[in-house]
Amino acid sequence: MFTSTSPVRDVAGHTLPAAGTWDIDPGHTVTIDMSTVESGNTNRDEHLKSAELFDVKKHPEARFHSTGVDSDGANGTIHGALTLQGTTRPVPLDVTFDGYARDPWGGHRAFFCARTTINREDFGITWNMAVETGGLLVSKDVRIEISLEKVLNL
Repeated sequence: MFTSTSPVRDVAGHTLPAAGTWDIDPGHTVTIDMSTVESGNTNRDEHLKSAELFDVKKHPEARFHSTGVDSDGANGTIHGALTLQGTTRPVPLDVTFDGYARDPWGGHRAFFCARTTINREDFGITWNMAVETGGLLVSKDVRIEISLEKVLNL
């Protein structure tokens, strides 16, 4: 049970959420809307969403299911399984605590960012094309970044 006067605490010079039960806000879960794929180039984004690559029409979501957490103060790792296009593989997410805010309803919210890089071919996404100068048109590496909110359960 939360008994501290502050929803954050200082641990070895790092601000972290206070001890207690923090629930993932259901409106901010770890289901990934694949239509949000973004590379910084509109034409490339449309190709990434096409049937040749992420096939967003057929596979509109990817899912991450956590199996454990390791923490070393301000940083941590969430271990779990990522399901992308029906293929599930173990994936670790590097996590940072991004801050705290009180919501309009008086609740306490902690914000986190989780990041990882996967090889898309591990999930059966193998389309590519050789370019004249050598190499391939599309990288095998896919960077995933997830914003996550947790709410203190009082």
